Parts: sequence; structure tokens; C-alpha cells
Amino acid sequence: MQRFEFLKKLMALGAGIGMLPLQPSRDTQHQKIKIYGNYVRGVVYTDGMILMNVMSPGDQLELVREPKNKYDPCAIALTYSVQKLGYVPAEDNAILSRMMDIKAGLFKACIEKIYRDAPSWQAIEFGVYSYSNLNS
Repeated sequence: MQRFEFLKKLMALGAGIGMLPLQPSRDTQHQKIKIYGNYVRGVVYTDGMILMNVMSPGDQLELVREPKNKYDPCAIALTYSVQKLGYVPAEDNAILSRMMDIKAGLFKACIEKIYRDAPSWQAIEFGVYSYSNLNS
């Protein structure tokens, strides 16, 4: 079962939110857990294709909610050095956007792979991670 499908089922049962970690404290160790992965969408409508030339796997991306986006109220933009790179795919953003809205955990994204010769919708692979407390 894919992680995102697992999260959907947890959310449907109402148990998913309570199981996600809260903001980590500074005095504990944390493990990052990949909860989602896909390709950045919409890079041709932003500076994404240009940014690909300066990005590397492992670089952090910021997840930015756009609840007033006229095309998708669940939109989550991905930014790199404060420049919009693209979006989390619309077909998968509903649960993550709700979790971000209610601050159900600490979520970070990073670039996993860059495919310079691929079509734009498959050029940048990213992952979204949640952080769990190793001391609990």
C-alpha cells in the first residue's frame, strides 16, 4: 500500500491526525518519515525549468498553502529559495492541505531527483516528510 493511500485511510477513520507528530522540541531526536512523493506539477508556468539548473537532489523545498488559489482551493505551492517552483499535484493535495491547515504536524519537502531530459511534468521528483520523535 502506498503511503498516501495509507494516510487517506487513516484520515477517513479519523485516526490519522492524532497519530502525526507535532512540532519537534529542540531537546529530542527526530526521524524524518516520507509520507508522499511525486513530480512537481506546473513547472512550465513558473521559473521551474530555469531553477532546475541550480537545484540538486536533497535541496529543501517549502510547502506553501494557497487556499485562495482560483483553480484549486487545496493548492500547495512548492518554492525553492522563495521562488515558486510548481505545485503538489492537484489529484493528491486534499489531505495534505487539510493537515497543513490545522497544523497537524511538521511537514517538509525536498528534491529527490531531477530529470533534465524528461517532459516538464516528470522533470523534478520531490518527497514530503513528517518528523517523528525517536524518544517517545
